[in-house]
Amino acid sequence: MVTRSKKPSKQRKAHFRAPIHRRYKMMAAHLSPELREKHGFRSLPVAKGDRVRIMRGKFGKLKIEGRVQEVDLRRLRIYVENATFEKEDGVQRFYPIHPSNVMIIKLNTKDRVRRERINKRKVKKAPVEEPPEEELVEEVEEGIEEETIEEEEFELEPDTDETSVDTESMEESSESTDEET
Repeated sequence: MVTRSKKPSKQRKAHFRAPIHRRYKMMAAHLSPELREKHGFRSLPVAKGDRVRIMRGKFGKLKIEGRVQEVDLRRLRIYVENATFEKEDGVQRFYPIHPSNVMIIKLNTKDRVRRERINKRKVKKAPVEEPPEEELVEEVEEGIEEETIEEEEFELEPDTDETSVDTESMEESSESTDEET
């Protein structure tokens, strides 16, 4: 849905005529807090076989969980196994649900391509791990102890004023030159 127009009609047109590679991204749903922490990202496109919890809509009040049975890129809807309705002739049908109304609670990683996409995103957005503050404090304290030991081993002699030494040697050399003349 790449359009720079502010006109709603053009935005809708771009949305409904989007190519499949853009529709795929539109099929994203939020991950559960456990999956967010584990993988390091917030959302992922829904795939067949994912376990989801319906959060909003007709089945949202019931917090129904189930596996995704079908993903319809043309209609931008998913079909969950426990979200069904009965037609007048008695046939059970899946209720179409927009992916933004569900939360993924378990990922289907049987597909090699999907595993690669997940791993690629992990590497890309992996949080920087820092050691706990306790370890940092211990390292700093160890460094301070080492510095004090080094100073104790190498005690310096009292400072002598180098400028006074230089002037004395210069006076001696000037006296020797005066005596020669």
